Amino acid sequence: MDNLVTEFILAVENHQINTELGDYKKTNKAYNNIIKSLTKLKLNGELLRLKDLLNHENYSVQLWASTCLILEGDKDAENKLIEISLANIKHVSFAAKMTIKEWEKGNLVLNY
Repeated sequence: MDNLVTEFILAVENHQINTELGDYKKTNKAYNNIIKSLTKLKLNGELLRLKDLLNHENYSVQLWASTCLILEGDKDAENKLIEISLANIKHVSFAAKMTIKEWEKGNLVLNY
């Protein structure tokens, strides 16, 4: 299962890099890879392994792991999203704010 977590991390890092570069084609491909990784983790009953990533060195990895875990009802994930939203990290803090907002409205969905 470690390879699935690594696959997830690499997809998130690619998503972050290409978002910052403004390359929407590569960003979309990375997004699809994130969803594929999440799907594999879910099918194997391993989504909670993402909890180890809440303190990953990369804030985008923290954001994506938190986003997934908040949908599983994880309180630590909610707290991490709040922390990231207040950290003033370009792109990532805004995404965390929007994630919290949509989650509170009941609109947050990840299709995996």
